Amino acid sequence: MSDLQQTYNYVVTAGTPVMSPTVANAIPPGSYRVDRVEIVIPPGHCGLTGIQLWYGGNAMIPYDSGWISGDDEVYEIDYSEKYPLGAPWQVAMLNNDIWDHHFQVRWEMNFVSVAANAAFQRIGFGDIYLAADNTAA
Repeated sequence: MSDLQQTYNYVVTAGTPVMSPTVANAIPPGSYRVDRVEIVIPPGHCGLTGIQLWYGGNAMIPYDSGWISGDDEVYEIDYSEKYPLGAPWQVAMLNNDIWDHHFQVRWEMNFVSVAANAAFQRIGFGDIYLAADNTAA
């Protein structure tokens, strides 16, 4: 079970071209990692609309900068623990239809704990030269 869930409904106006998509804010940066996303494309889109998930202002899903499109479908995306955190998520949308359409995006996130009191050992130039001498031998 996720620590946080958030659902957003987005409207994209008719005639929104691929070169100038509607971009809406979704998840702000924080001490949590997006673990799962569901994109709901309601009936009526007929493949004339598209949606992307952006991370830090760049297209992330689909990774190749394509568009997710369809009609009456739910796309489920599960992320690994190695997925990035720390930048905001956004939703970009296009609409080649003559009617406005909406998407629903459901986000699931888990808090990330930061290791407290990490132990670091301070080294000096002498340590670096000694390490270089040991590897040369």
